[in-house]
Amino acid sequence: MTKVWAGELPILWEDEAVIIINKPAGVLAHGAPTQGESVDVVTLLQQQGVVLMGGSTDRPGVIHRLDQYTEGLMMLAKSDQAYDHMQAQFKARAVTKRYYAVVKGLLPPSGRIDRPIGRDVSVRARRSCHHYVSGTQKEAITVYTVLRQLTNLSVVDVQLITGRTHQIRVHFAAINCPVLGDHLYSRQSKKPEGYYLQSYHLTWHHPYTNECITTEIPPSNRLKKYVQ
Repeated sequence: MTKVWAGELPILWEDEAVIIINKPAGVLAHGAPTQGESVDVVTLLQQQGVVLMGGSTDRPGVIHRLDQYTEGLMMLAKSDQAYDHMQAQFKARAVTKRYYAVVKGLLPPSGRIDRPIGRDVSVRARRSCHHYVSGTQKEAITVYTVLRQLTNLSVVDVQLITGRTHQIRVHFAAINCPVLGDHLYSRQSKKPEGYYLQSYHLTWHHPYTNECITTEIPPSNRLKKYVQ
């Protein structure tokens, strides 16, 4: 069972345009009919009195998503203008997005995974590089550097060049090094703490001033035993 987040979401940046939070693992980015009573970022921020704008009515302000057990930096918009501007930046690949990930297996010191991702033909909740519904595939590029290797684990710094659904999880599973704890894309058993993935770095341009801003956080409590 997903642990329900108690308390306010940690806010790292907030002005009249955008808000950046440190999303806890287990919290959804936004509500979804299939998720029942699971807690989500949009609802929690609204309960904290944050007014979000832009996007669809069921996910206001959501510029980019993080998967449920991916923790770390997530940006939302507080105005329609900021939403449109930041969406354009993400689409143009003008935002630098970096993650820490712990994956099973030993990898070369660095690499580039360039494989299209589409909707899985057999499991609706999954995406795939190998068995996707024809026509749903899109270009997907992931670049990584190995930070540390353990007996059968690699700790990697990942940069997303594109931003497809489940991209890091799909790409590393495709090269037989799935993210630790990810039962959806491997035969690992489901763990209460989920998979080990953290969004730790965003470099972006402010939608009103065009100032280049870098937002970065240290490894989380879950990942710091691996990231040294």
